[in-house]
Amino acid sequence: MYHHSHSYQEDAFDFFASFLQNIVNGNSLYKDLVKPIITNAHLLAKGDLSYYDISRNGYTVITYLAEKEPEYFKNLDPDTLTNSQYSHILDLVTAQKELDLV
Repeated sequence: MYHHSHSYQEDAFDFFASFLQNIVNGNSLYKDLVKPIITNAHLLAKGDLSYYDISRNGYTVITYLAEKEPEYFKNLDPDTLTNSQYSHILDLVTAQKELDLV
């Protein structure tokens, strides 16, 4: 019997969290991988993109971030993120992963 231990959503959060962790630890190579997700969350929170327009890659992560802290994502600049901003986003994603385990 084959059993899926992870859902697509869980995998999306896991990958995104691991990329953010690498950035927080000083590996800037991952910034290009997370930027589209953060940019889409920013644009969704600002109202510049609708749910129909955001990227399907990372859709669950994008919508979670924009809905979890809309003011935060509305006001950040995806082009000039600081390490503490990456760390804050990582905390949000990690909190979501922990909720999924309950």
